[in-house]
Amino acid sequence: MEVFYEQVMKIYRGMTLEQKEVMLKRLGEAAKEDGLMTLAASFTKGGAVVKGGKKKKAWRARQPYWMKTFVSYNAAAKGADCIEGEFFFDVKNAVGILENFVVGTREEPKQYYICQRKDGSTSNITDRSGTSFEIKDTFVISSADSFRELRDLLGDL
Repeated sequence: MEVFYEQVMKIYRGMTLEQKEVMLKRLGEAAKEDGLMTLAASFTKGGAVVKGGKKKKAWRARQPYWMKTFVSYNAAAKGADCIEGEFFFDVKNAVGILENFVVGTREEPKQYYICQRKDGSTSNITDRSGTSFEIKDTFVISSADSFRELRDLLGDL
């Protein structure tokens, strides 16, 4: 088996990136046909080659809150995915001046805030567990104690 593996790897290293993508897609399809679903899932996703996943940090390494731009509300999705927009870390890089965005706490019981970018101002937010954090260039417009209440507030925007 080792000799075969070395021959295959020699051929693989000689391929272009496009050839490698096609080969991996075909190998994934063959593995799926053979009943090796977990192996096939690692090669393809919806018929397209997956180019390596984004590693997530351990929860403890994250901030005690998340921020997301607000484009619209999608009631068919679940949780924070109902809020259509992008997650971000830096207000100035993600949100335009006087644009709204959503901040949610990670600690149970969760709280949600509708905020607006306002350069020079700083918002101090304390979640229900007593943890306080500061977000620069942010002005809090309103807060919600539940996701349902947040949904209603977002509907008014």
